[in-house]
Amino acid sequence: KSDPHIACLDRALPSILKDKSMTEHLSSSVALTLAMEIFDELMVEYGSWFGRSKIDNARRERERACGALVKRMLAFKRRYRKLMVIRLDVGYGKQYAAHIDPSHEILDHWSDLLDAIKEDFETSFLGYAAKIEYGVRKGPHMHLMLLFNGSKVRQDVTIARLIGELWKNKVTKGAGLYHNCNEPTYKARFTHCGVGVFCGLDDATIAGFQRVADYLAKRDLLVRVAMPQLGRVLRTGLVLPPVRV
Repeated sequence: KSDPHIACLDRALPSILKDKSMTEHLSSSVALTLAMEIFDELMVEYGSWFGRSKIDNARRERERACGALVKRMLAFKRRYRKLMVIRLDVGYGKQYAAHIDPSHEILDHWSDLLDAIKEDFETSFLGYAAKIEYGVRKGPHMHLMLLFNGSKVRQDVTIARLIGELWKNKVTKGAGLYHNCNEPTYKARFTHCGVGVFCGLDDATIAGFQRVADYLAKRDLLVRVAMPQLGRVLRTGLVLPPVRV
């Protein structure tokens, strides 16, 4: 019930669904009437002190998570002359998504992918942020941000593609799909793009980092419903190594 929408819905439903059978078939008109009753009651909850406080808490939580991610990204950029930021979305093909156990398999697959990245990019991989989401059609999937020392590796679009192929072919044995957000056509969509290789630290770079962090900090409603035992939705490994003297 940490999600404000679920919490408000949980308070709105009992009085509406009291004495109603959840197994009976509803005509379209009855179903529409019931849906409108739920909507009206939900609007009341959103306007109540309870609803407003839940939404405000969720907003502050998102802002804190976003701020922490930006702070970490800036710290890495100040440490490394060239910082490579990879954004990759990983999930499963439609023929597999419906049969994936969301409580276990994606976490196991993510662990395997992270191990493979650390092994294949041992001298250049710096850290990650990974957000788990769930879609009705997509099933469980993840949005990844991966940081690399850009002085030791080149061609961010190629690195992203290699990691996507690791997910697709090695980790999930062909069941996986990925979207490479480092492709030039994707990056061109944004005024301030937070992915690629960054040599300087200007306002545009900071705005790009902010956009990436805000996306990763955004709350997902379905993941809490489909994966109630998940725990942390946003997982990070962004620890700067000690400075050598």
